[in-house]
Amino acid sequence: MNTTNMVPPIQQQPDGSTGDGDGDNNFRIGKAKALTTPSRSPNKSRSAAGQSTHNIESTLFRPSADNVTTTSPLELDVEVAYSSPTPFDVDNGNDNYEDNSPTSPLRSLAKTLWVSPKPLRRKLEQVLPAADSPTYTDLPDDVVVTPTTPLSHDHYRASSSCSTINHSYDVYEDNDNDEKTKLNKSDITKRSESDERCLPEDTFSFFVYSDVLRSRTFNLALVVFLFQMAIYFILAYDITNFRNPKNRFKLPVNVEIPVRIAEFFALMVAIITQDEVGTAVTLIRDGFDEDLVEAFPGATKAKWGWSIALRAFEGLFGLLLTCLLIMQSTNVLDLLLNFLAMEFVSKLDDVVFVLARKGFLGFWGCVVQKEAENVSDTYYDVSQRSRKSRKNATCVTNVYFFILFTSMFIGWVWISVNQTSGVYLCSKIFAQHGDEALPMLGSMSGLFLLQKQSFHRRNNRRLGYKDNRGSLLAYCEKQKRWTLSLPKDDVSPDDWTPCNWYAASSESEDFDVLKTATSQWVVKTSTNIFVPLSQHFLACYDCTDNLCAPHGSCKEGKCMCGEGRYGLRCEYPEPCQRLEMEIEQHDEGFVKTGESYFASKYYRLQDVETYNRPVYTSLGDNETSLSDDTDFFVFTGVRWILSCRRLFPELKDVNDTT
Repeated sequence: MNTTNMVPPIQQQPDGSTGDGDGDNNFRIGKAKALTTPSRSPNKSRSAAGQSTHNIESTLFRPSADNVTTTSPLELDVEVAYSSPTPFDVDNGNDNYEDNSPTSPLRSLAKTLWVSPKPLRRKLEQVLPAADSPTYTDLPDDVVVTPTTPLSHDHYRASSSCSTINHSYDVYEDNDNDEKTKLNKSDITKRSESDERCLPEDTFSFFVYSDVLRSRTFNLALVVFLFQMAIYFILAYDITNFRNPKNRFKLPVNVEIPVRIAEFFALMVAIITQDEVGTAVTLIRDGFDEDLVEAFPGATKAKWGWSIALRAFEGLFGLLLTCLLIMQSTNVLDLLLNFLAMEFVSKLDDVVFVLARKGFLGFWGCVVQKEAENVSDTYYDVSQRSRKSRKNATCVTNVYFFILFTSMFIGWVWISVNQTSGVYLCSKIFAQHGDEALPMLGSMSGLFLLQKQSFHRRNNRRLGYKDNRGSLLAYCEKQKRWTLSLPKDDVSPDDWTPCNWYAASSESEDFDVLKTATSQWVVKTSTNIFVPLSQHFLACYDCTDNLCAPHGSCKEGKCMCGEGRYGLRCEYPEPCQRLEMEIEQHDEGFVKTGESYFASKYYRLQDVETYNRPVYTSLGDNETSLSDDTDFFVFTGVRWILSCRRLFPELKDVNDTT
């Protein structure tokens, strides 16, 4: 890009100089007269066409918007003619430069550009000719660009770029073919194989060069990191349950299709926006360069590695928690809220750095502000010695994103398949229903086993439960209810509709029937009137040591109770072997029929149960035959009742447990 393309037409000023005619602009156009060098003969001169010039593409400063329209980073060509003494008409400025030679071309150029000479020196020291390079007399006036006001750090930062800055040179031979004044084009155009980098603008960068535990910047970075970790660990404890081996991460049993789609896109956005891990990979790829130590005194390879390790750990931990929260969401709104909350916590190191740079941290003082500005305004060179190394660096970044996207996608698919197949559902639940409104409901209580197929419709994505007597807990899509029904034996599960129910929950869209345990269930009477169910109990009875504790242990999917304990969860003491009724004086006991009464003594039948309770009979210890007068004391699912053999005509003997 040429200078003439970047500034308006030069206007002649009264003093003989040229300018842009606007005193408010950031730059002025002036003339610098090259001075005579005693080592050259007066009759030796160079035409404008033969003059040796250096076109320096620079991103050191940016002209005002009134003067130029360009893109960032700005490339500004400045024609420089070197001689001794200085070839520039330099304004008065700060002479506290690293090179104190009054005739140094580098010093003059730095003063002319009004920027700190130290970063400029590193950039130009390899391309500027020596101070004693031969120059010529009677050189024509050269147009140079000079800022009228010093540039602030903000201007410097805004116009700086952490990308590669190219240096190109136009080489011309002089008229006398003096070998000493010829420039070897192959040597000049061979750029230093390095890329410019800036430290990331976050508090992790303070770890690279700050004194451990003795500097405010290190302590600030450590406090921010520990604060993030505290939030992450508290959150991890809350969203996990390692005591439940089936669902340690509290994942929902299933979700609707819109939520599933939102999960996929949210995971992609989470990976893309999580820049801590990507930054760590980039820093590892670039390696620890000596120029980093020069730019940031106090930097060591150990601190550099420690900074990368903390950055990567925070990024991966935060990304993992974000993905878990996304997969735990049951609706799109909760998903977005969880995602945004984690994004805020993961960006705390960036937010604190910005506050420090703007001086809003108060207690930490101006030291932290100055260091934050230093991180923002300072660059360093990273060696890239071959095209192969550049290609490998790009491959490292691509491999990082590929591994991250692949692992997250595989995890998302795996969780989705498990949810659809009912892996996170309880395999056994215990249900108990009151019989006040409908007496038969009591007999529809007990253990229900998970059924892997849906009922009535194949697109019904909610799995149901069935007990060994045929009672069915399933979802009625038409009425949006979980229901309790009793399918007919000659009807297949695909044809039976759970909407023909005896009891039902309140309207619900949950995929798990246990979610309705605390909601109101209703009973449909013979007159199709809905009556609230007074007694209703649902609980997961998957066999675990926690379920059987403290009086038993889980073995082969069943609680094995210790001595003296009984029940599905070993919750009851061992049943009595004999029951005897206390009958008051002049009382004949419970009336059976007419003038007959139930027996007053009952004996436990061994290995016989109803609804997981023992059965008692009026037969003696040595009696096995049944008669119509034989009495029973049994559990019906909700109540204990007294009955007789006459009411169970199909019962043949005491060993008939059907």
